[in-house]
Amino acid sequence: MKIDPRLLELHFSEISNEWATASLNCYSNAKKLHYHEQLGRLYGVLAQLDFHVLSDAERKEVKGMLDFFTASLTYLKNSTINTVPYELIYALRCAMKDWIGKDAENYILVTSYADYCILYTLALFQDYQCMEFLGIKFPSRLIQICLPKANEKNYLSNVALYHELGHFIAEKYYIYPLVAFSLWSNRGDETVRYFFWEIEKYEVKELLFARFRDYIMEYFADLFAAQYIGRSLIHYLEYVACDGEDNQTHPATQKRCELMEVFLKGDESHAIIRFFQSATRLITGCSLEKRNMDLPASADFYRLLPYCITDERQLHSLFQIGWDIWLHHTDEFERENQIPEQYKLKPQQKFNMLNNLIEKSINNYIVIQNWKETHE
Repeated sequence: MKIDPRLLELHFSEISNEWATASLNCYSNAKKLHYHEQLGRLYGVLAQLDFHVLSDAERKEVKGMLDFFTASLTYLKNSTINTVPYELIYALRCAMKDWIGKDAENYILVTSYADYCILYTLALFQDYQCMEFLGIKFPSRLIQICLPKANEKNYLSNVALYHELGHFIAEKYYIYPLVAFSLWSNRGDETVRYFFWEIEKYEVKELLFARFRDYIMEYFADLFAAQYIGRSLIHYLEYVACDGEDNQTHPATQKRCELMEVFLKGDESHAIIRFFQSATRLITGCSLEKRNMDLPASADFYRLLPYCITDERQLHSLFQIGWDIWLHHTDEFERENQIPEQYKLKPQQKFNMLNNLIEKSINNYIVIQNWKETHE
């Protein structure tokens, strides 16, 4: 399809209006600042182009760069004032390192307020070479982490972001086709038919792949999260999507929770777990496995003291502890601190205390690690 140069001019005009303001943004983060400077260089190149004299192939390349520019501005828009807890981003980056190693440092995590999601279009953008040909390089790539503003300090509900990170990993490694092939080969299996609604109706492989792509991605993201935060996501899902039935994009909530329970019990003989494990190991070289470290049993939180974290894998366990306390042990706050019955704490007070303790536990670990890196 040919691209009308007037539409390219329209797109560039939109960018120009936004860049007039965005070009003045300041960033304390060196990687964001460099990214911003490179956007300025790209804008200068685009401003010199006459879209009418370009070939069809060149116009497609320019459209890709304009789309890149627009997405970059959107991702950076709310990152000049980063109010989302750095502690949460730190924990997610630790999980990311498990799967992409040192390459995790090449991603800039920016934040925004919206429904829970992680936007990674730019992280997987394929046309960087077009800009590199022009001498413009983006060594770091943007990932936008979104969460509801009301949950900014809610570490219990923010476990949903581990699920969203799982979506990024699945897309980056393109895991779904191999899982889909296993489903195709075993579509008569009773377990497969239970977890993939009406799969037996799909007699054409390509149709099955297309129909169940979203199911595969949701199940993988659930298992990915369970590695780090145990049953925490189950608690969250059972409340926010308690009666969710099978639909075109999501498996039933009950089935999602069941599969996580099977995984957490370590049952790799289960057909679905086996398919996901096999594909994940083959494609990524990593396994779906427990990736947190138990914290020593203590009454620190009940005494209003943050945990002393000695291993980054323990960071993920804080979310499990938070959920366990919230569901079963909030009375310990009064008991440990000898608070009389007439002064019993309200649920909201306990909620705020628990979230503050999780945040301080992560922050203390970050401070210690930064000190070690500076002085060792």
